[in-house]
Amino acid sequence: MVSIVSSAASKVADYTFGVIKRGIGYIIYVDSNVQDLKEQVGNLEDARGRVQHSVDRAIRNAEKIEADVLKWLANVEKKLTENVEEKLKKDEEKAKKKCFFALCPNVKSRYQVSKKAVEEKHAISELLEQGKFNKVSYSPPIEGVVTKGYKAFESRTTALKGIMEALKESSVRIVGIYGMAGVGKTTLAKEVAARVKEEHLFDEVAMTIVTHNPDIRKIQGEIADMLGLHYKNETVSGRAIELRERLKTDKKILIVLDDLWQKLDLEEVGISFEDQAAKGSSIAGCKILLTSRSLDVLRLMHAEKSFKVEILSQEESMILFAKTVGDISGDYERRANELVKKCEGLPVAILAISNALKDKDLTSWDDALLQLRRSNPSNIEGMQDNVYSTIELSYKWLRNEEAQSLFLICGLHPQSFDIPVFDLLQYSFGLDLLEGIYTMEEARKRIDALVHKLKASSLLLEGKGYEWGCNHLKELLKKGNLNGCTAISLPHSNMADLSDVDCSNLELLMLLNKDPSFRVSETFFKDMYKLKVLSVTGMSFPYSLPSSFRSLTNLQTLRLCECKLSEIAIVEKLKKLDLLSFHGSAITKLPIGIAQLTQLKLLDLSECSQLEVIPENVLSKLYRLEELLVGNSFREWNVGGNARLEELNNLSSLSALDVSIPDARIMPKEDLFLRKLERYKIVIGEVQVHSIFFTKSKASKALQLELDIGNDLVKGMEMLIKNAEELRVEGLKGAKDMSFELLDTDGFPHLKYLTIGEQGSSEISWIINSMSMRLAPRKVFPALETMVLYGLRNLEKICHGELIKTESLSHLTTVAIYRCDRLKNLFPFSIARNLNQLQQITVQHCKNITEIVAGERKEGNDENDTLEFCCLRSLQLFNLPNFKSFYSQETTAYSSSSHSNTESKAIPLFNLKVSCPALETLRVQKCHKLKCVFSSSIVKSFVQLEDLVVSDCDELEEVIQGILGEEERISNCISLFPKLDSLNLNKLPKLGRFCSGIDISIEFTSLRELDISDCHGLSTFHLNSTNIVGKSRGNISLDQQQHLFNEKVSCPALETLTVAGCHESKCVFSSSMVKSFFQLKELAVSNCDELEEVIQGVLGEERINSFISLLPKLDSLELRYLPKLKSTFHLNSTNVVGKSNGNISLDQPQHLFHEKVSCPALETLRVEECHKLKCVFSSSTVKSFVQLKELVVSDCVEMEEAIQGILGEEERISSCISLFPKLDKLNLMELPKLRSTFHLNSTNVVGKSSDNISLDQPQHLFHEKISCPVLEELNLEGCDKLKCVFTSSTVKSFVQLKTLDIFRCREMEEVIQGGDDDDDEISFPQLNILKLDYLPKLESFCSSGNYTSDNISLDLLQHLFNDKISCPVLEELNLEGCDKLKGNTRWDDDDDEISFPQLNILKLDYLPKLESFCSSGNYTSDNISLDLLQHLFNDKISCPVLVELRVLSCDKLKCVFTSSTVKNFVQLKTLDIFRCREMEGVIQGGDDDDDEISFPQLNILKLDYLPKLESFCSSGNYTFGFPSLQTVLVYECPKMKTFSRGHSNTPMLHKVTLSDWLDEWRWEGSLNHTIQQLFREKDINEIGRDD
Repeated sequence: MVSIVSSAASKVADYTFGVIKRGIGYIIYVDSNVQDLKEQVGNLEDARGRVQHSVDRAIRNAEKIEADVLKWLANVEKKLTENVEEKLKKDEEKAKKKCFFALCPNVKSRYQVSKKAVEEKHAISELLEQGKFNKVSYSPPIEGVVTKGYKAFESRTTALKGIMEALKESSVRIVGIYGMAGVGKTTLAKEVAARVKEEHLFDEVAMTIVTHNPDIRKIQGEIADMLGLHYKNETVSGRAIELRERLKTDKKILIVLDDLWQKLDLEEVGISFEDQAAKGSSIAGCKILLTSRSLDVLRLMHAEKSFKVEILSQEESMILFAKTVGDISGDYERRANELVKKCEGLPVAILAISNALKDKDLTSWDDALLQLRRSNPSNIEGMQDNVYSTIELSYKWLRNEEAQSLFLICGLHPQSFDIPVFDLLQYSFGLDLLEGIYTMEEARKRIDALVHKLKASSLLLEGKGYEWGCNHLKELLKKGNLNGCTAISLPHSNMADLSDVDCSNLELLMLLNKDPSFRVSETFFKDMYKLKVLSVTGMSFPYSLPSSFRSLTNLQTLRLCECKLSEIAIVEKLKKLDLLSFHGSAITKLPIGIAQLTQLKLLDLSECSQLEVIPENVLSKLYRLEELLVGNSFREWNVGGNARLEELNNLSSLSALDVSIPDARIMPKEDLFLRKLERYKIVIGEVQVHSIFFTKSKASKALQLELDIGNDLVKGMEMLIKNAEELRVEGLKGAKDMSFELLDTDGFPHLKYLTIGEQGSSEISWIINSMSMRLAPRKVFPALETMVLYGLRNLEKICHGELIKTESLSHLTTVAIYRCDRLKNLFPFSIARNLNQLQQITVQHCKNITEIVAGERKEGNDENDTLEFCCLRSLQLFNLPNFKSFYSQETTAYSSSSHSNTESKAIPLFNLKVSCPALETLRVQKCHKLKCVFSSSIVKSFVQLEDLVVSDCDELEEVIQGILGEEERISNCISLFPKLDSLNLNKLPKLGRFCSGIDISIEFTSLRELDISDCHGLSTFHLNSTNIVGKSRGNISLDQQQHLFNEKVSCPALETLTVAGCHESKCVFSSSMVKSFFQLKELAVSNCDELEEVIQGVLGEERINSFISLLPKLDSLELRYLPKLKSTFHLNSTNVVGKSNGNISLDQPQHLFHEKVSCPALETLRVEECHKLKCVFSSSTVKSFVQLKELVVSDCVEMEEAIQGILGEEERISSCISLFPKLDKLNLMELPKLRSTFHLNSTNVVGKSSDNISLDQPQHLFHEKISCPVLEELNLEGCDKLKCVFTSSTVKSFVQLKTLDIFRCREMEEVIQGGDDDDDEISFPQLNILKLDYLPKLESFCSSGNYTSDNISLDLLQHLFNDKISCPVLEELNLEGCDKLKGNTRWDDDDDEISFPQLNILKLDYLPKLESFCSSGNYTSDNISLDLLQHLFNDKISCPVLVELRVLSCDKLKCVFTSSTVKNFVQLKTLDIFRCREMEGVIQGGDDDDDEISFPQLNILKLDYLPKLESFCSSGNYTFGFPSLQTVLVYECPKMKTFSRGHSNTPMLHKVTLSDWLDEWRWEGSLNHTIQQLFREKDINEIGRDD
């Protein structure tokens, strides 16, 4: 103990002495310490300079500075800017001062200065040591992959999604992208490269362009640059070794090889997968993404997965076009639509045109459109370099003359034409383009290969003709360049264009006609001696083919398709014909002379529905015939002198047959012709679906039968049945099953497509009868891919008994069952487990089916009873009233206890016994016994599900049965159906929830569309089970706020949400979770009886001073039939804090949008039948809806204003407020309490209560300070409190208004209320349509502020327009039910003509006081006859383009026109006059009765219920000209004795109609005679009645 104490004391002493020694040293050596610090500061400045020089040099060389260097420089800068030396200098001076009256040095100060100097010196020394860098910079990889211009179009989404998924798969090393030139492959590849970096799928990405002439050294260099690799070797092989070593790192690398044209040797480049193969995975190392125009190239590169980039849709094309040129509207929009259509969805073409037209005027757009119409767009900037050059290169790289020729033939067709491959076969064969081909079958195979090559090269589209159609015909004709051409196509053009063209070298001519009246001249073909192929479509030859056909002595292919033909005997003169087609033509008889065409290899008479005669022994003489096509055409075999089927036995070369045989009994006993057929489509029996069947048939050998099995002739067709690839059986009589009765040997070894339908009394009980001894050990349907069964009312099972051979049905991919009511299941377990290729199951309208797979295990059998349909992608179940489960596995193995559990617990559609990991589409409709779809334990296996529809299932209670998260509690969030894109839940009355979980959140990561409709019991989408633990459903308070979506539900990708008929929900979202729906674009909520708010919650403190941007991408909001809706968002917290609901007055105005809420992207808002709403916006909210384009508010009985609030002082100082700057459509309908869109000006209400404000003052729809500058359409209906729409000062801001429709506003007195500025003209420069209907108090369109009852007649106010109103482009005027209107227009200057230059349609209906269309300001009762005012039009009115005039129930009118006025209505086509009680004549004659009155365009004249009408013209012997009149209706005109006193010229009229609804008419040779005869008959009938 003593030693320990002694040792400790010694250490303390040493430490104490050391401290004292250092302290004394600080005091003694203060000067030297300070000097040392000064030197170190200088050293640090020098070091910084050296390092900075190196840094500057590296920056000049585009190198990146190392992070530690930048950090060191920052620390040094900080240290030097602290002015350590300066501070020490001050402290040193202080330390030099004496203390104790300058007798002693200042020890304390010296100690502090010295100590600080030592500490700073050590810190600087450390910085100096850290600053000894070997190098300060590095050369970074080149950022070569830059995404620019990518737009997430729908047509790209699927491909992008697939590529990303493929790159995630460990087994996939090479992924390909292919598509036509300019479709956007490179852009998509760059987007993939960017995304894999963002999502950290790869550490590095390198991209290089390979091109059609690959430079390996350049490829290696570009990859190395992006990977930061510096080659030491110069040779290609040496670089390959270095690159290979670089790729062996543990980093994940994606290499993008863009624009491949041929196979690229990856080993030569330096890319190898050997090390990855050794590791058994491609997670480490690299993967490759390829792009090419050719799918074949991708296959040569061994791409495991390839994705096609499709062309853009029209909508997508317009978006891309507008992105470049900017906003498109008006005339530009129409032209843009046509321009974009001409680009055929090719982004490169769209961008070329849009860049060329950007910032150009309309004339430039018209010129570009003209060039595209004439197929001469090479003059458009960028088109030649960017579009045509790329396609030309693709064409050259075909490197196959036959493929190039075939592509040129495709180019002869119209743009976007869907070219049948069979047509290409006929053109190519006729032109001798196919080398070494001698038979039609060989030609067919060669053409198929060439078409595949063109499609794989992206020069042909699937289902569309070709990539970029260009027909230079019209341009060439203008330049005279057709002379000497060898191939010409005239698609829908005038054949006369060839009249002056030298056609002596022409070998191919295609004529496609649209005009049925066009006729070809007799000499049209006279100089076409070299013509080999002639194809004529849609032309009429009513008498005979042109005589110049005789000149076509070298013709080898003649196609007369869809033509109207009469005499065609001249065809027999064309001795060299190989191919002759009358496909789809109107032909009744095949000439007997056709037998002379002995060179004929193909005769096509298909789809000739009128063909009744093929003379006997004609076909038998065509001994070289290889293909005979008579499908859906001639059926009169063996009838009279017609051809007999036995003749076909003489055609030894026949290899293809398409024929309809009405009765199996006429089949020849010898079937020699059947044995050699390599392809056939044969219909036997009176079946009704032949054309549909064969049009859609994919098989080369197809057979359709209606047979009686008892007929022995069936055996003669065994070979056809045995070899058939497609078999359709209708009305099979006398058969219990297919396999036993029809074929009892090989089990249909080649059959791929089987359709069995009942027509008549089918007795089929099963399709396969494995109980038959002969069939039991054999394979049945081993190649079958598609099975369709419908209407088999006796079908009990598809397979009766167990199939021993597992190959049976092993290739089945599609099963569709319709209306098979006795069927209870599709397959037994033993068969179902072998259906490994099954992809699609559809079952509809089967009353007794209970499950897809029937359990059949015996008790004690330990065999695995789990089913996996690994390829099943689509399951559709519709109208199966007894359906319960996919595979219930209810077998004899169940014990009684388990059986009772089964009954107590609902069986889901899918349970643990069945797995469908590839399922993408699931649709379940009208399966009323189904109670749930998934069990919670299996739902996680449906990772591929994209489309889920559950509807009309009366008993369905939940979609997912069980509690989510019971088994695993690792995460609090479950991702359900990660690929689900669309979810529809419709008409599920008992659905209480989608799923439930214990404190678990669910997320639908990919869901874009969600529709929940008519689920009346649904109160919440996801039920948190912690709320119901220990409680029964009855213990849960139903009065609590029910959120349809709460914070436990997340749909981050949702774009469209529809909620309808969910009566238990009080709100859609909670405020805490709505932010997870940030992608939502469309929201529609309707028919929810209890819904009070769309979003429920209290605003937080952080939101008080700013708007909340809810649903930032929402562009469409629809709220309909929500009787309790008060707002979209809950009241502000300041209104509710500390208060119960009972303390809040519910009578306060209810805003649809809370004052703190913003929907910045909203474009369309529809609000209908929301009766508690009093306004839509508050004045503080409205300014945030700057994107709103369409606003519809209807049937809201309490709505008083669209916008409620008082204008702020800062907003009212000088100018009006531009509300909704983009609003172009406003509909306000059935709003009986609506007074305005905006509240009264604050100057009117400040300091006043509502009691002090007179509600009788005029109610303006638009406040005088409000402007909607782009409003084009305004519709008002049923707004009874409105007295006017605009004020004279407001209307000036509505210059874009095109449609104004006001209907049934009972208090409306005028459209525009005049003011003090009545001298100013009021103009609607764009107004096209004006409709004023059922406005009983309307007196004028606009009154003047200076008009009073003292200084002007009150009648003046009863004219619609005065001379201050201007509507220069008005096209349609509709006035109906305006009781007070006396005239349409009042003009003060009676010397001027009043013109409506654009008026097309005028309708005047129920205007009982209407006296004229226009009256003059100088007319008074003193100076003119009052009768003059009863002409609708006087001679001052001009409507030069009026087409339609309807005058109905205008009782004061006596005539419509004066004789001098008619000349101003030369375009009138329809004149309809109905129920005008005082009308005496349509035209009032004058002194000029020698003149002819003409209505040159009048087509329809109706005179209906005109009791005083005596004739069309009330006086004068005028001659009337009606050159276009075709329809005249005269009804209930009892005084009409004659049509006119003078002659009426009506060359097109052949009857007078007597009723609008009955087919009654008369004609007595002329219009006058007919009217006179009708009047005489009326008088006779009246006399008879009197007697």
